[in-house]
Amino acid sequence: MVLDLNWSGVDVRDVAKAHIQGMENPNAKGRYICAAESLDLKDICSMLIKNFPEYSGKVPTTDATGFFGTSLTTFLSYFQPISMGSYLRTNLGMKYNCDNSKIKKELNFEFMSVEESIKDTVQFFIDRNLIKKNK
Repeated sequence: MVLDLNWSGVDVRDVAKAHIQGMENPNAKGRYICAAESLDLKDICSMLIKNFPEYSGKVPTTDATGFFGTSLTTFLSYFQPISMGSYLRTNLGMKYNCDNSKIKKELNFEFMSVEESIKDTVQFFIDRNLIKKNK
């Protein structure tokens, strides 16, 4: 099921690039939020289906993001191990919006899209036969 979960994402290559720029750029000062964008699980599943249709049967499509689905998931979270249940109750329905304007402005930093990062990651797994096609 596709739950009402949202995360801020960034490609590990951007994190490495940001660390280097933070060390080398004389304008760097303080701390920076290194997050490209926030996405819902629903958006991530749609991206996977769009970019890898031959694997779409492995991507959840049952929508549990509305009031009923979120309420049911919250109820069922009490029957999960403590860490999982607590995570769900804390994060279901929450939208994260990280302000990355400081790193963009002060370090002239450009992030790759999370969609590109996800595509590259999935392709890495496919190339190594770690994900099997639908039968």
